[in-house]
Amino acid sequence: MFMSKGRKVVSLILALIMAVASLTACSASGSGSSNTSGSTNTTEPAKEQKSVDFPKKPVTIIVPFSAGGSADLTTRILASSAEKYLGQTIIVENAPGGGGMVGQNKGAQAKPDGYTLTTVTTSVTINPLLNEAPYSVEDFRGIIQLTEETDFLVVQSGKEYTNFQEFIEYAKKNPDTIKFGCSGKGTTDDLANEAMIKATGISASNIPFDGSGLAITAILGGHVDAIIGGPSSFDNHIKEGTLIPIASLTEERNPMFPDVPSIKELGYDVYSGAWRGIAAPDDTSDEVVQILHEAFKNAMEDPEYIEQMTNSQLSVNYLSNEDFSSKIMNTYEMYKEAIGK
Repeated sequence: MFMSKGRKVVSLILALIMAVASLTACSASGSGSSNTSGSTNTTEPAKEQKSVDFPKKPVTIIVPFSAGGSADLTTRILASSAEKYLGQTIIVENAPGGGGMVGQNKGAQAKPDGYTLTTVTTSVTINPLLNEAPYSVEDFRGIIQLTEETDFLVVQSGKEYTNFQEFIEYAKKNPDTIKFGCSGKGTTDDLANEAMIKATGISASNIPFDGSGLAITAILGGHVDAIIGGPSSFDNHIKEGTLIPIASLTEERNPMFPDVPSIKELGYDVYSGAWRGIAAPDDTSDEVVQILHEAFKNAMEDPEYIEQMTNSQLSVNYLSNEDFSSKIMNTYEMYKEAIGK
């Protein structure tokens, strides 16, 4: 009887244990389901912004003009300063020809990996409008604007004329004698030369070269009589007295040369200026563009860079990659309207 009661007690205890275990299991199952969900969220790797391992090798910047011009000089100053911020060697490669089209096409067709960039000037917006360019302005994506400068009309010293009025009078008395030189067909100075000839009513020729460096060589050698360009291209020749600036092609005088009259005050509406910057192929990724932009921006803020630009008569005119891309397209639309296309 005692054993029977004992068995009943044991059976009751076992039943109670099983019931408690069942409740505990259910509770654990419910909370486990919740914890599993929470665990999945907490242990899943956080989604981080994608990064690229760039650059891993030297970066090349194509200059679509000959060595010695202002585009070449601007690029070399940047390359020298930016290497320490980019962490790689920057190679400057001159690829002149076709008023910039040869180098511009090479840059536009480059692999969009950030390792081949192009120094772009306003000519990159003009060439597709005036010539059968194998690329379009949309093929480029701006990285950064470096400088923007106003052009001057410059003549060789030792001539019968030493100022703008004398130059125009000489040209009118000697029709078809004056030769203008420019950095290439379809460039801003090419259009400015044509505008100058038309505005002043003189009869003169306009000869294109493959880059401003060759145009300067031509005027120094007496092969042309006048060129239009930025002061950085011929500052040393002005200081040496071999070239004379006779007009700044702006509404007001340029503070770098306060004694040189503006073309506006001389009674003519002829403008010529140029921006320069670095661009990449259009399909280059945002991440690579930002890495390049930051390195070049840091370089532009470097005191040594600013000093070199100032000593070379080059202004520092920064624009971000987005603003510079917009400026490229806005300039294109401006010339498109002016040309009537």
